Amino acid sequence: RNRGSSAMVSHQWLWEALRNGKDDVVISRLVPPDWDWNQVHPSLGTPLMAIVPDGLRLSSNTSRTAPIWKLIRFCMAQGADPRKVAHHLENSRSTWGSEGTAYPKLDAVDRSGHSALSLVFSFRRACCKFEKEYAAQIANADQMLSVFAEFVPEEDPVVLVPEGTVEMWEQLLADKKGCADVELEVSAACADSGSGSGTLRAHGAVLRSASPV
Repeated sequence: RNRGSSAMVSHQWLWEALRNGKDDVVISRLVPPDWDWNQVHPSLGTPLMAIVPDGLRLSSNTSRTAPIWKLIRFCMAQGADPRKVAHHLENSRSTWGSEGTAYPKLDAVDRSGHSALSLVFSFRRACCKFEKEYAAQIANADQMLSVFAEFVPEEDPVVLVPEGTVEMWEQLLADKKGCADVELEVSAACADSGSGSGTLRAHGAVLRSASPV
């Protein structure tokens, strides 16, 4: 059994808390600090995907102060990415309503192959076939998409170069003769390509660090 599936089994309570929008449980010290916020549950998908169905369905979530929005923002702050796609899910189809009631039966939505973002769009599309009856759910979808848009992806790490190092390189590049102790002959082939022929000067220390030749 791999580490990911073991984590999902041992923390099924956390998945249930996400699925049911229990923000007080998810935003607590019960959650392990190293929990993977982008792992994939075999039927619920990613943590954010687990929140989506009931987050959209409940009319009480139309309030901008509803706990569901705090929950989603917390998950994203932990690194949960609404763009993460979950493939090959099992028993992952959802539908709402039933024939002959105030809420007509919607087309089933399968979580498999979706991200949290695309899942919201799929539910919204299903609801739009009955705009009047599912007006609250459509409003919830629009609000959820707005909250997901607040996600800030992690950027590639930036390596800070000390100012003194930059100045040293600038001096080396500006030095045409003094420390440029290696003379390179430009071949005729380079001349034909427009680079010009003749000689160029370079710094031996720089060349040695760039190539063993």
